[in-house]
Amino acid sequence: MNSTSIVECLPRRIGGSGNSYGSRILTALPGILALVLLTATVCRAGTSQLSADARRDLELRPGVVQVIAILKGTSGGLSCKITASGTGFLYRPDGYLITNGHVAQLAHTKDDKALKLQREKILGCLVKSAEQSLHRRLVNREVEVVYSRMKTASALAVVLDNGKQYVGEIKAYSDPITTGGKDVAIIKIDGNNLPTVP
Repeated sequence: MNSTSIVECLPRRIGGSGNSYGSRILTALPGILALVLLTATVCRAGTSQLSADARRDLELRPGVVQVIAILKGTSGGLSCKITASGTGFLYRPDGYLITNGHVAQLAHTKDDKALKLQREKILGCLVKSAEQSLHRRLVNREVEVVYSRMKTASALAVVLDNGKQYVGEIKAYSDPITTGGKDVAIIKIDGNNLPTVP
């Protein structure tokens, strides 16, 4: 079947007669194509008018990631989840990235200060949850019971600009500036040929 017979069949398949929906589409098709071409030209012209900083941002964007630290806690029938998020950037194509220490702190399990902070935050969250369900404040003994039964688990998620998600592992960590550190964390994700920020 040649292209002429396909066009001739189109109105009949879509709507039948010459005044059908299909023939109206064919009539409007040149205008639609002109609009598409005009839009593409305007978009190209718009990107050439970007400032040098805006162009640089677009170039670097694939190497910028979102880092999400997740801390979960349970105690008896209570449960709580706390998240912290921030950005980071890939500096090696094999999955090494840099972010702030305070972003990764909730998922850092090899640092006593970070572990203490995690337990304090989860305890506060669990106590608040218990108080809301009981409609009263917990007494010290009840808070001690919640603490003694408390279990925590943490995870670190990394989301690339394209939406792909990875589990992150903290390779190096420095406390946040507020506690005297340099506020830097090096995280490794399992990936290859990843976009980087030079």
